[in-house]
Amino acid sequence: MGLVSAACFACLAGIAAGGLRTTPDVPYTDTGDPRQRLDIYAPEKASGAPVVVFFHGGGWRTGDKRQAIQGKERVLTEAGFLLVSANYRLAPEHRFPAFVRDAAAAVGWVRRNIARYGGDPKRLFVMGHSAGAHLAACLGADPRWLEPHGLKPADLLGAIPLDGGGMRVSEGAQSRSPWLSAVYRQAFGDDPAGWDDASPLIQVRRARRPSDFLLVVAGRGLMGLPRYDRRSREQAEEFAAALRAKGAKAEVSFWPDLDHGGANAMVGNPDYPLSKKVVAWMEERAQSAMRR
Repeated sequence: MGLVSAACFACLAGIAAGGLRTTPDVPYTDTGDPRQRLDIYAPEKASGAPVVVFFHGGGWRTGDKRQAIQGKERVLTEAGFLLVSANYRLAPEHRFPAFVRDAAAAVGWVRRNIARYGGDPKRLFVMGHSAGAHLAACLGADPRWLEPHGLKPADLLGAIPLDGGGMRVSEGAQSRSPWLSAVYRQAFGDDPAGWDDASPLIQVRRARRPSDFLLVVAGRGLMGLPRYDRRSREQAEEFAAALRAKGAKAEVSFWPDLDHGGANAMVGNPDYPLSKKVVAWMEERAQSAMRR
């Protein structure tokens, strides 16, 4: 029955709860791989809603689409957005570029199918945290990932990396922290040429016009500890400059009191300024797209 099995047809109506309609575990490829599935969270009466595709973090080797959303399903649907949270294949079994290709395939599926769930396929955003932020940045900056799905970075209304890793992979792979270096090398291997190939900051040169970006940077590392990647803010500024040179709008939003996990969790807290900032940034672009 193609990508949507008989079981999925049974859940197309979703699980309605408090104005939120959830459709879990929809396959976005026909491989049968359980990691290539996504969850859809829609306002109960959604029609033509702008869509956010979210990718979880976890160092490209762990993580889950449900655990990582941390309240975004409520915040975003209450703001009128439809949220899609996608899993992807993980390292070390699946190294780069497998997880980026999965992210692109998820967006391609959304573009083709999200109208039936109440979403507007022409008003798409990508968002991710940590390793997932790298995936969102790849899709927004490097045209080769979306091209097989008939899309280009500029077809996205915006990309929102939340305290992203991997913007320049070589810096993580060669970190003085043995732990951090091992994380990067498990995902991207040991070849410096491969590191550059996986780096949005470098590969943005391929784009005729990247997506617009909101780059969220936390001031502290994991669990509030000092950062391993002390150049995180400078790297985000460097990436933003490269995006602007290609004609995109790019903003770095720095949050000195947030740690790495908080940059993700606070987007799901409607009372926190970061959540309001992200929602307002997307609302402005979603409304502008309606006026075109």
